[in-house]
Amino acid sequence: MAERIDPTTDPRLAVVTVSYGSEDVLGPFLSSIPAASSAAVAIAIADNLPGSGGAVERLAAERRANYLPMSANLGYGSAMNAGVRALPGSVDWILLSNPDVLLSPGAIDALVAVGGRDDSIASVGPAILNSDGTLYPSARAVPSLRTGIGHAMFSNLWPGNPWT
Repeated sequence: MAERIDPTTDPRLAVVTVSYGSEDVLGPFLSSIPAASSAAVAIAIADNLPGSGGAVERLAAERRANYLPMSANLGYGSAMNAGVRALPGSVDWILLSNPDVLLSPGAIDALVAVGGRDDSIASVGPAILNSDGTLYPSARAVPSLRTGIGHAMFSNLWPGNPWT
């Protein structure tokens, strides 16, 4: 599908997400993006399950997002990379996000402000809150397969575990 971003806006910011049967959560996620930034935001949706009724493609069209049907389920990382490759060249900052979150008003602006404070900053991660407002333990000191497995297995049973 052709890019839906208005080329005259030269967006500096972008959001990339991956859908795999995510129609139920994708709409609210996309609706939360405009209030998250005061600037124009390019959106790319990589669909790892295209042809499932066209709901994701319709949502992308409604939000002027770039819809990218993958040839097969390429996996999360490969689909994210495809989404990033489809962004306009004017983009300096990219938010990679699951579609099952809601962005708070000003959230993208806050992340860009932190990242823009120091040229040595290459990546900024937000605090992620559960639906009840508690902090989701998403930050890790050193990302690794072992850390991820430990967190996944013990985060709900042992909140103070060394992997979370």
